[in-house]
Order: sequence, then structure tokens, then C-alpha cells
Amino acid sequence: MDNKKIIRKRIMSLRSSLTQLDVMRCSRAVIDRVFDSDEYNNATSIYIYFETEKEISTHAIMKKAWKDGKKVAVPLCIGEKMEFIYIDSLDSVMPGFKGIYEPFEGEVADDREVLMIMPGLAYDRSFNRIGYGGGYYDRYINEHPDVKFILMALGYDFQIVEEDIGSFQHDVPVDIIVTPKNYLKKHS
Repeated sequence: MDNKKIIRKRIMSLRSSLTQLDVMRCSRAVIDRVFDSDEYNNATSIYIYFETEKEISTHAIMKKAWKDGKKVAVPLCIGEKMEFIYIDSLDSVMPGFKGIYEPFEGEVADDREVLMIMPGLAYDRSFNRIGYGGGYYDRYINEHPDVKFILMALGYDFQIVEEDIGSFQHDVPVDIIVTPKNYLKKHS
């Protein structure tokens, strides 16, 4: 899909032009929306990523989740496979795949109901998502049909595009998109 490549390139360029102050301000606004959400407050398990390349910061979400008594799991990539591993502090992670922090110890997460906070580059009004092209999240979700996922995407307002992203059969749309100005929820 050439359209996805064009959108991916445009969004990467916009994101790379952000200053560190932009990232911090936008992250704070997004994080506040997450903490105010029923989805966060009702979750007992949160699967979440470590940000990279000026993505919305996720550290504060992890820290508050631990304080709130929630289980936190982060991805570990081994080849084409991704698993989520429980962590209970930032002391059990180190730079891994593509320099992104990964756990070096912990149990494989096996929850039945999960708030998954996932990365992405762009989202359309139908909640379709463009990731980074590896398909890790789509594969993981499709390989766990018995898990009830609530899929929450964090991003900047410019990451919501007016074009139709389109999707393949294996692509999994998100349920919620959180930006500094929006909390968009797909109607069931």
C-alpha cells in the first residue's frame, strides 16, 4: 500500500521536527487524559511500550500503574515474535531491539483482560492504524484470541489523518486514540 508509505513518511517528518519541550508538553496532556479514563481506572493489567524517537512518553503511566497496584507488562521482541513480560520497576529493562528498552527478566504475561497501550504512526477516523511496518502488535493480538484487549493508541493530534488508511484482514484497528486534544473512542 503506497498510501501507507506516504503517510508514514509524512508523519515521521512531522514528529522528528518536534522539540523536546513539545514532546514533554504533549506527553503530559496525553497522560492526563489516560489517567482520567475509565479504561485506565478499571484496568488491572496494562501492556505498554517504551517510547522511542519522540513518541509520547509512557514512563509516567507505568509508574502510576505500579502505584495503583496494576500489573505492567512490556514487549520483548525475539526475531519476528513479540511477547509481553511483567516488570515491576524500570530496573529490569535495558536497551534491546532497535535500541528500545526491553525486559531482561520477568514472567511472560498471561492476562485475560488487558488494556494494551500501543504505539503507532498514524490513525484514520475508522481507527485503522499504521505502525512501523513490522506487524508485531497485529500478530500478537491475533495470536491471543482468548484475551479481551482494549487497544489504546497514544499520539499527537497530527497523527490522526483524514485519508482512509485501509487495512488488510490481519490488521487490528484500535479502540481508543488519545492525543493532547482528543480522546476518541470507537463505538461498538
